[in-house]
Amino acid sequence: TTSFSNDQPIRLAMGRTDGGRGFFAWTPRWTPRVAATCCCLLVPFSAFSFVPHFNLPGALDGRGLRRGTVRRASESLRDWRDFRAKLVQGSRKTTGLGTRESSGWAYSTDLLEQGSVLLSVPGDYWALRRQYFAKVVMLIVDHHEKGTVGVVLNRPTQLTAADLDLSESELFTDSLFQFFGLTQGLKDWKVWFGGDCEGLECAEKGERPRHFCLHTLERFAGNSNRVMKGIYIMNFRQAKFLVVTGQAKKEDFMLVVGYTGWSRGQLQDELNRGDSWVLGAADPARLLGSEELPLQERLEQLSAREELDCPRDLDGDRQPEESEDEEEEAHNSQMIRRWVDAYLRPPLKEHPAPLTGTVEAGSILRGSATAWALGRPEGSWPSRSRDPWMVPGQYLHKAVLVLLADCSPTDPAPLVLLNGPCIGHTAEGHEVFFGGPGVAQEARCVVPLPRGAVLGRFTLPPGVLHELLGSQALEEAKLARMGELMDLPRSERWLGAGGKLESLNAVKMSLEGDRQQKKWYKEYLGITDDH
Repeated sequence: TTSFSNDQPIRLAMGRTDGGRGFFAWTPRWTPRVAATCCCLLVPFSAFSFVPHFNLPGALDGRGLRRGTVRRASESLRDWRDFRAKLVQGSRKTTGLGTRESSGWAYSTDLLEQGSVLLSVPGDYWALRRQYFAKVVMLIVDHHEKGTVGVVLNRPTQLTAADLDLSESELFTDSLFQFFGLTQGLKDWKVWFGGDCEGLECAEKGERPRHFCLHTLERFAGNSNRVMKGIYIMNFRQAKFLVVTGQAKKEDFMLVVGYTGWSRGQLQDELNRGDSWVLGAADPARLLGSEELPLQERLEQLSAREELDCPRDLDGDRQPEESEDEEEEAHNSQMIRRWVDAYLRPPLKEHPAPLTGTVEAGSILRGSATAWALGRPEGSWPSRSRDPWMVPGQYLHKAVLVLLADCSPTDPAPLVLLNGPCIGHTAEGHEVFFGGPGVAQEARCVVPLPRGAVLGRFTLPPGVLHELLGSQALEEAKLARMGELMDLPRSERWLGAGGKLESLNAVKMSLEGDRQQKKWYKEYLGITDDH
C-alpha cells in the first residue's frame, strides 16, 4: 500500500497473516482475562521495534500525484540551513540590519528544497482565486526531481477525526483499547487543512483523504520521516499508539489532512513569476514557536496571530509597500474568513441534488448575490484544472443571463451575459458590453442590441447548468422579459430580473461580492474604473 497511513510495517512486525485482521485481533469469543493478558503483552511491545516507512505523494500525474517515497535525510548529515543562517545574520550585522536570534532564524532564499518555507504574496492574487492560499504559511515536506509536496501550517479547522473517514488508520489493537476504555479522546483529534490535494474535498466524494501527523518530538526521530532538523512526519496509526500507551500526548501531533502538490518544475516556475509566492527558510523555533508548549497549542497561537496577517517576508525587515491598500487587505482577510467558515467547519457541505428537466431557449437566468464571492458556489471545491464556469467565477455574481438553446441535463448550455460592463464602443459611438469569458469563436460572438452590442458568450458543459440551478447559485427569472430588461440601465437589470436581498447579512455578502467582481473585471478585462 502507498497511502500515508500505511500499516504494512505493523503487519510485518506483528506477523499479520490472516487477511489483515492480525494475529491478536479481538473476537467476541475472547474472555476479559484473555484480552487483558494480550493487552499486557502488547503494551510493553514497543511500537518502535521497527522503522516505519510510509509514502508521500511524488510528482503530479494527471488529476493527482504519483506516489513516491520521501527519502529520509541522514541524521549524520549537517543541516546546512543553520550554517547559511549564520552567514545571513552576519551579512545583516555588516549592513546595519537587525537580527532576531532570540526567536530563531529566518531569511529569504532562492533555493527551493525540502524544509523550505513558502509564503503567499499579499494582494489580490490568491484572495480572488483560491482563498485558502491567501496569507498562507507552508512547509515544503518533500522536493525531488519528480515534484514538490507542501503542507499548510496556519489553517486549523473546526473538524475532528470523528468528522472524517480515517478508518484506514485504525490500530490493530483498537478493539482492545476500546474494550478497556483507553481510546477516550482519540475521536476528537483536531484536524488541520494541509492543502487541496486528496484532502477534505474527498469527504463529499465518499473517498478517504490522505492524512498524516507532523511532530517535533526528537525522541521519536529515528522512527519518523525527517522533513528538516527538528520537524518530522509520522503516520496517524503510529501517533495514536503513542498516545494510547502514554508515550506522548495528542497535542504533540498536528493531524494534517490533504497536501499541496506541484509537478516537476511547476513550483519553481511560479516562484520565478513572482506574483504568488515568496520562498525562504526558517528554523523550527521561528516557524512553529517555542517548544515549551505542545505543538498543537503553539500552532493555534501562531495561526490566531498570522492566519489573517502572516509575515510579509521571512526576514521581517521588508516594510509594506505604499501601494498595499489597508482597506483592500482587510477585504482579502474577510475572504479568507468567508472560505474558512464555508469549508473548515462542520458539517461538511454536500452538493444539493441537481435540477432535472429541460430549460428552454430564451430563458432569463439570475445569478445569486451571495454565492459567488469566492468564485464558486459554496460547498464546491475548486478543480485542479479548470472549473466549468471559468475559475474564478465572480462575473456570475448578480448576473443576468439568457440561454441561447434548449438545455437538458445532457446538453451544453450556451449563455450570454446581459448586464456585463462596457468594454468598448462601436464606430457609431454605441457601447459594447461584455457577454462572457468564452474562448475562440465564442469570445468573438456579437449579439446586436438596439443601441450597441454584446461581445462574447460562454458555454457550460452538460449538467453544470442544472447543478447551479439546483444549488440556487443561478435561478430562473420566469417573470422577466428580454425587451423590458434591456430597456433598463445595466445596473438595474438584476433587480428587474427579480433579484432581491432579504436580510442584512445578505446585503453584507452582496457588497463583498460586488468588490470581488470588480477585482475580477480588473484582472481579466483590464477594467479599473466603476462600470
